[in-house]
Parts: sequence; C-alpha cells; structure tokens
Amino acid sequence: MPIIIETKKLKKDYFLGDIKVEVLKDISIQISNGEFVALMGPSGSGKSTLMNVLGCLDKPSGGEYLLETVNIENQSNDDLAQIRNHKIGFVFQTFNLLPKLTTLQNVALPSLYGDTDLTHTAKKLLEKVSLSDRANHKPNELSGGQRQRVAIARALLMDPQIILADEPTGNLDSKSGAEIMEIFHELNKEGKTIIMVTHDPDLAKHAHRTIYLKDGMLV
Repeated sequence: MPIIIETKKLKKDYFLGDIKVEVLKDISIQISNGEFVALMGPSGSGKSTLMNVLGCLDKPSGGEYLLETVNIENQSNDDLAQIRNHKIGFVFQTFNLLPKLTTLQNVALPSLYGDTDLTHTAKKLLEKVSLSDRANHKPNELSGGQRQRVAIARALLMDPQIILADEPTGNLDSKSGAEIMEIFHELNKEGKTIIMVTHDPDLAKHAHRTIYLKDGMLV
C-alpha cells in the first residue's frame, strides 16, 4: 500500500517562559494508506502532540511531515484548514458536539465551511451508525455511545481518507466501547486509514500495528 503519512526526524518544542520543552524528539514514522495504527504511551509521552501535528492542528518545530507527499511545513493556514476539512476526520474522547444543535445538524456541521449542502449525506451517515431515529434529538438526549457515533458520522461527512481518534472509548462503558471499535473496524475494511491514540493495551490490540512513545521519543 502507498505511504499516506511520513514524518522525518519530527520535532515539537514549546516554551514556558525562557525554558524550552522538547515534546517530540526525532520522530520518524511511516503509515500506509488503509492501515489501522494505535499510538500508545504514558501521560506526557507526546502522543497527543503527535496526533495534533498529524492532524494539521499544529506545525512541527523541526523535521518534516509529509501528508500524501505534501510537505505540511510549506502550507498556509488556509491550506491547512482545507486539509483538515477534506482529508482528515477527527473523533475525540469528549465528542465535541454542539449542545444546541440536533444530531443531524451536528453531523452536517463540517459542510458549513463549503458551498455544498450535505444534509442528505449526513442522513445517510446517521443510517450508517444506526442513529436515524435520533436525527432530531439534542446531544443531552443521547447516551455516551450514541454521542460518539454522532461524532464518527460527523468525521465522515467530507469523506476523508484518514480518521484520527483520540481515546475514542475513554468516556464509554465497555459495551458502548466495543460497538465504537466495531465501527472503526468496518471503516478500516472500507479502506479508511485509522490512527487511534490510546493508553489501553487491550484497545491497541484492535490495530494492525502499535507505535509506542515515551518521553517524546519512539520506543
């Protein structure tokens, strides 16, 4: 399979006053199109920072990040916004749904940044995650597992090739968590590239491959 993500000696530094904190140190990885990869590491290992860089939410301080052979360092903020909207879908532990919007409106939200009404696509995606009967419900009327399924449907709206999931079952009971992982497996079978941040070894077993980080370095 072709390489969809490649980093070369990737670095990410932050400054606390005059003190430089090296969060990522010389991270070189390759992820193939269609892979299911887990990013694992203890708290403070840099896995969430790496995910932010891979998701074009942040730029590296050094090294290279190539997304489909495009060097992210050379992209403007507008370019990065387009990449995030069309190439990458995000699923977060806290769901990040807007409380005043219905389920359908939350799923259709990414289309607000474009010129196309994707309400019909949003309805199809709610069918895909078995939530058609909750289209007009608000997030506070849904269970945690249902909210995460809404978040997954929203991540799929623009048909991205890459899904980044940050502790996607962290706020769920074991039954709901298993249902969410089954959805990820189905998406992966359909060809989506899944990158999942987790601290749970049992969850990481769902992935084809696990990338371990400790103290900002590959283990």
